[in-house]
Amino acid sequence: MSCCRKNREALNKSQILSVTASPAAAASPGRKRSVAYLGKGTILVAGPRSGRAYAFSPNEPEQSVDSQDVAALLRTGIFVIRR
Repeated sequence: MSCCRKNREALNKSQILSVTASPAAAASPGRKRSVAYLGKGTILVAGPRSGRAYAFSPNEPEQSVDSQDVAALLRTGIFVIRR
């Protein structure tokens, strides 16, 4: 039971960011790009094109993101592309 409580508390402490895709932000579906989060807290982001959920934190700031979602994440100013 304690692990469920910890997960619930972590979700309550995290931020949820809503990003939207611009019509011109088309990319090849299924391809991945490495994106890094620059923020200081935990954040949950819903990819506007793929519908995938991405969780970032200072402990895990970098992950592969569907290329369709990259442009919208970058527009927030709290993500950068890693090469």
